[in-house]
Amino acid sequence: MATTTKKTYKLALIDDHAMFRKALASYIAGYDNYSVLYEAGSGKELLNFLKDSKNQHPDIVLLDIRMPEMDGFAVAEFLKNNYPLIKILALSSDDDGRTISRIVRNGAKGFISKNLGPEDLLDALNVLMQGNFYLPQSHLNEMVQAMHSNYDLTPENIHLTDKEKEFLSWACSELTYKDIADKMFVSTRTIEDYRDTIYKKLHVHTRQELVLYAVRNDLAPKY
Repeated sequence: MATTTKKTYKLALIDDHAMFRKALASYIAGYDNYSVLYEAGSGKELLNFLKDSKNQHPDIVLLDIRMPEMDGFAVAEFLKNNYPLIKILALSSDDDGRTISRIVRNGAKGFISKNLGPEDLLDALNVLMQGNFYLPQSHLNEMVQAMHSNYDLTPENIHLTDKEKEFLSWACSELTYKDIADKMFVSTRTIEDYRDTIYKKLHVHTRQELVLYAVRNDLAPKY
């Protein structure tokens, strides 16, 4: 009987703190589907690595935001414009909304705080490789506040009912779906139906992507 081989995704770790890079590498060594292709202490080192045609490109770059010479914002924008197939997972101990919104605008597909654990990192990697956007639930409010007036995406011609818009507004908070059901005086199952219908209408797959849509189209509450 033929056996199937799981794909191993290649990661590049870019952080100017060597000890933190080594800790990341040790976490990743314990993950089944991921391996470290390359480590660098600066964005310029990564760019030089990518420009060498002999080098394999990573699937994901774990990118520190605060670095000397060329910070993560500049690196993310360069990768977005020149290597769009490489997914960027931003890392930082600065987890305020302004930092998160800026790195997302510059091309990151996800953000994870350096204060989170290895299980959160694995979750983030899996979400990115599934083609989705990753942001911890605890950071949604901060991102909404910082991004609300900064996105210029033109709203698509998509009709949402008043109830769906109300649900979308609540989804931008840290409330659970059960809490939202209580706020809207409906059952949890009804809330799940709203969610599933909106996912189909907007072609999104996660609550984080739903929040991004709401922010971009002025459907998120102004805190």
